[in-house]
Amino acid sequence: MPHSCGHDIHTSALLLCARILSTLEQPRRGRVILLFQPAEETGQGSKAVIDSGLLERYPPDLVLGAHCWPDLPAGSVGLRVGSFMAASDTLHIRVKGKGGHGAHPHKSIDPVVTAAYIITQLQSIVSRSIDPLESVVITIGTLSAGTVTNVIPDEVQMGGTVRIANGHMQPLVEERIRTICHSCAQAMGAECEVNYVHGMPALDCDAQAVSILERAAKAQLGEKRVAFLPRPSMGSEDFARYLTLAPGAMFRIGTANQSDQSRLPLHNAHIIFDEEAITTGAALFCRAAMDYLN
Repeated sequence: MPHSCGHDIHTSALLLCARILSTLEQPRRGRVILLFQPAEETGQGSKAVIDSGLLERYPPDLVLGAHCWPDLPAGSVGLRVGSFMAASDTLHIRVKGKGGHGAHPHKSIDPVVTAAYIITQLQSIVSRSIDPLESVVITIGTLSAGTVTNVIPDEVQMGGTVRIANGHMQPLVEERIRTICHSCAQAMGAECEVNYVHGMPALDCDAQAVSILERAAKAQLGEKRVAFLPRPSMGSEDFARYLTLAPGAMFRIGTANQSDQSRLPLHNAHIIFDEEAITTGAALFCRAAMDYLN
């Protein structure tokens, strides 16, 4: 089953960018460093690059990145100033009760019912603790409890993802998650362990970096092929870590054409990316880099 996020498109675009840059006159100042995407989907790729010391030896003044986007037509790019992609944290919850026979629940402490209350109450964070104009998503994606139908298990384990568009909201969201989990468990006579793992930071695009991309894109692709995205994505991207070291921005590369398969969402195994995205990405990378350095 393919991963279907377009990383082969990204790699090909950057390789083509390297080939083009090698044929051009050297810029009047600076150098261009090309960074590929090791282990991006695990959230550890950019961390490994940073930990290697590469960006200490060659401190960047500007960082640019790109990602495929089937909501835009091939040959076009999407830009956005400010909030671009969400912070991503991981949640592991363990509810401990007291197992027993399903026919005699009063002799047990049911962790399944407790977990159900926790799951529903976690959704109240978004609706009642967060400013309605802010974007937060709390999704429980795994749930494991019991082995047979007529036995109340001793514990329930569940896991999920927390996406936060504004990174400043992370402490509040984490505090509310912990409070709800422990309070619900206490009310039901159970115990609860919460492991909240901080992941990728929110991705915010620097206004000056977006301006550089906008000028380069309009010059290279034409004004009609440059779109400004109306809202951020609640997906996350480990490119965000680079932006904690230097100003920069990410842009979307359109991959859709007349085929319905090209318009399927990312991570769908049947999506087919329009390969014009390779030349589009390479052209904008090259033009933006040379404009900035010259």
